[in-house]
Amino acid sequence: MNVFSRLFHKVCRAEYGAQVGPTMLEALKNQVESYNSKCEEFCAVMETSSKGTPLVVICSPLMKRVHHLKHSGELCFMDSSGNMDRESCRVFLLLTHSCAGGLPLGILLCQTKDEETIFEGLDLLRNIAGEKAFAGRGQAGPQVFVTDDCRGERGALRRVYPDATLLLCSFHLLQAVWRWLWSKESGVDKGDRQTLFTIVKNMLYSKNVKEVDSIYMNAKENPVAVRLVLRL
Repeated sequence: MNVFSRLFHKVCRAEYGAQVGPTMLEALKNQVESYNSKCEEFCAVMETSSKGTPLVVICSPLMKRVHHLKHSGELCFMDSSGNMDRESCRVFLLLTHSCAGGLPLGILLCQTKDEETIFEGLDLLRNIAGEKAFAGRGQAGPQVFVTDDCRGERGALRRVYPDATLLLCSFHLLQAVWRWLWSKESGVDKGDRQTLFTIVKNMLYSKNVKEVDSIYMNAKENPVAVRLVLRL
């Protein structure tokens, strides 16, 4: 295995450069320039953020075509994944909906998720995508963004696209509720967790305000919910 491991890292270094340090950043910059050359258009950029960390933004030819779809001007999902490599990089992916599922609109690669870094990345993406972005809405961005409850992410979106409506992703909201119900800090009894989760889920999926109010009023009289309120 050691022989194969050494060969693997040797080939990777030759093709992509070192995996850490200044040499890695120089190799990454060369990859970005090579990618733009292959695309024969401006599709990626690498900058140093105001925090002093590398920031890579990509809007591939495919992504630019997705921006022509009317859906991209209506709704955009933004989510991130962390700890993607030994440098703890984060990947922010922007998607729009379609009959075929989610379609990509852009990618941000950075090492932090603070508001300023995300803002700089979104601003670069806006410049790459151009005036035809988001179904011709350009600088205005889509009508609606759906995100998780990340303060830096939502703050950056408000600054770049102030006219867009920001909504919380139902999946992440329910995930956060479930995690809290199972946490020691909540103090919720194991047998009560499903009942409380169902109340929140039913409110979230309500079709109108009247239905939300009805579920809420019933919850106030639910013994399980009452016990939780008294405990808090």
